[in-house]
Amino acid sequence: MALDHLSFSSINQYITCGLQFRFRKIDQLEPEYTSDALVFGSCIHNALAKFNQQRTKGVITTPSELGDWFEAYWSGTASNNGIRYSSGNNYEICLKQGKDLLELYYQDTLEDTKYQILDIEKEFRLNIENLRYPIIGYIDLVETDEYGNILITEYKTSGKSYSKNQIDHNEQVTLYHLAMQRLYPDREIINKIDCLIKTKIPKCEQYYTYRDQEDHRRLMNIIDQVIRGIEAEVFIPNTNSWRCSGCEFKSACKSWLKS
Repeated sequence: MALDHLSFSSINQYITCGLQFRFRKIDQLEPEYTSDALVFGSCIHNALAKFNQQRTKGVITTPSELGDWFEAYWSGTASNNGIRYSSGNNYEICLKQGKDLLELYYQDTLEDTKYQILDIEKEFRLNIENLRYPIIGYIDLVETDEYGNILITEYKTSGKSYSKNQIDHNEQVTLYHLAMQRLYPDREIINKIDCLIKTKIPKCEQYYTYRDQEDHRRLMNIIDQVIRGIEAEVFIPNTNSWRCSGCEFKSACKSWLKS
């Protein structure tokens, strides 16, 4: 096997479509294109990371500056001819959407930011008993509140609001909670997702969710089964997924299914 670690994205990719995981991680095929949603989300993350970096320096950022940072990241990456826009989207529409979302998010949330930043893009590496691969990842933002609690925030962009079930069973949050609990065993860990929602009228929502040892055990069992499947070279395609129409390995998948 070519793998020496796993991340949440690779675990989730295997669960969603084992064949796509194989193309990307085992065969290391180049994707046929990059979706506008992937680039858009990355640019939002970069702008918010820069905002938080300025916070650590005591610099007060304006909504306009936040939008300018997004524009700089967007113009620097979206000029790539490999990007495929979803129906109704183009360069200018995505640019306006990103700036509008960040301005709204600033007004709703960032203007009143008061917690102390501990880490931005916090890297972690978990070596977990009985799992043969370490799990690595990056947490968007780690803060502490006035009571000494650890607040971990994951930034998301989405086309719609998350349901309570999606939040309460988000395994990425569970993994991050476990990582921070091991780093801060005597502190309360608070989990939060800040979601910038790309609806016709943009909106931003914050979701708080609780995790405990039972959630950790469930996640470890899932990861264990993923590892067993990878090592047994079981890569099942999910041909009924809504993601198929936008898959970056569609040609490779068609060839594989015909072989």
